[in-house]
Amino acid sequence: DSNEKKLIQVHADRSDKRVWNFDVQSAYMAGKGVFDESLSRDTDITLDLNNIDLHAMFVSSVKGDSQPLQPTDFPSLHWQAENVLWDDWHFTDVVLETSVQEHGMAIEKLSLKGPAMTFDADGSWMNLWNGSQETAVKGTIKSANLGDTLTGLGFERSLDRCEYDAVFNSKWPAEPYALSWANMKGETSFQMNDGEILEVDPGAGGRILGLLNIFKLANRLAFDFDDVTRKGFSFDKIKGDFEFVNGDGSLKNFDVSAAAADINMFGSVGMVKHDYGLLMRVKPHTDSLTFAGGILLGGVAVGAGLALIQKVFDISLVGHTVYSVTGSWDDPIIEKIVETKPDVDEYDF
Repeated sequence: DSNEKKLIQVHADRSDKRVWNFDVQSAYMAGKGVFDESLSRDTDITLDLNNIDLHAMFVSSVKGDSQPLQPTDFPSLHWQAENVLWDDWHFTDVVLETSVQEHGMAIEKLSLKGPAMTFDADGSWMNLWNGSQETAVKGTIKSANLGDTLTGLGFERSLDRCEYDAVFNSKWPAEPYALSWANMKGETSFQMNDGEILEVDPGAGGRILGLLNIFKLANRLAFDFDDVTRKGFSFDKIKGDFEFVNGDGSLKNFDVSAAAADINMFGSVGMVKHDYGLLMRVKPHTDSLTFAGGILLGGVAVGAGLALIQKVFDISLVGHTVYSVTGSWDDPIIEKIVETKPDVDEYDF
C-alpha cells in the first residue's frame, strides 16, 4: 500500500545538551542517528543506517510542484549505511562525509562497494551565482571481476573475468541525485585486463553496456582469428579515454591488445540516442597479413584514398583492416572501409 510506504516510525531521546538521538523505521530507511536540536549549519548530522532506498526517496516519476533541495540547507553530514538501493542497484558499506561551504557543501568522501567493485570519490554541491545548482564529482572505480559487477548491477553478462580500473571527473547542473547522461559533462580513463567479451543477444531482455555491444564481432566481421569464436573474444588489455557532454560521447585512444589482433577505435557514442559513429582499425597477429598495400571495398583503387585517411586521422593502415561502426546500440552496422590484401607491395591506382 502506498500510504504504508509513507509511514515513518521515529523514536527519539533528547539529552541535556540539546542533542537528539533517534531511531527511524520506514519503507525507505532504517537505522539511527544523532543531531543537534538547532540543526544550524555549524552542527553535524550523524546517520548510521541499516538500509536506505535513495531512489525511492528522491526520484519520482511525478515531479509535481516539489522544489529541489538546496545544498545550503544542510549542515555537515557523517553518514554510513550497510545497504543502499538506487533503482535496482544494490550497494554496501556506503560512507558519505560532507562539510559546509559558503555556497553549498563539499563532498569530502563518498565511498561504496558493489558487486565485485569499489567506488571512491569526492566533490561538491554548490549554488552558483546565477541561481542554478552544480554537482561535481571525481574519483575512481575498481572491479576485480567486471563480469560479476555487470551482472550484479542488472546488465547482461557481456564480459567474463576482467579486472577494471577507471578514473573519472564529472559535473552536472543539478542536485546530486538528478544526474543523467543528458545533463552530465566529464571524462574518464579506463583499463581492463585479462578478460573475454562474450557474444550476447540484445533482444534477450537484459541491459547491455553500449560500448561493449560493438564487440559482437564473431558473427558480424569476417576475421580469421583463432581467438574469435561464437562465444567471445579474449583480450589481454583494453584501455581508453572517453569524454561526454550532454549525452554525446567521444571515444579516444581506445586500444585493445589481444592474442588474435590489436584493435584501435575512435569516434562518437550517443549515450542518449544510443547510437555509434566510430572507426575501428584492426591488425591481425598473423604473419601472412602484414602487407604494405590495400584496397577499398567495391574494387575502387585506393592509393589516394588510403593516403587521405592516414593523413586526416593520423593512423597507419599498413597491415590493418578499417571498419566503420554506425547505427544503434541494439543493431550496430559494421562495414569495411579498407581491407588489406595479400601480395600487394604498392598501392593500385
